Amino acid sequence: MAADHLAAEHAATGGAGAWPGEADIGSYWARLIDVNRSALRSGDPDLVFPGERIALPPTRR
Repeated sequence: MAADHLAAEHAATGGAGAWPGEADIGSYWARLIDVNRSALRSGDPDLVFPGERIALPPTRR
């Protein structure tokens, strides 16, 4: 699963059940990458290998 899709799904759970807008997804995606870039074997946020653990920062909504 790409990090941007993961960001959209997780950002959606932070609100009142509404799907987040593009700005919300983009902001959360950037925070998600900042928190996890050094932990990804590939260093590429669009390439997460099975078994890798990533941290999900809290949503701001």
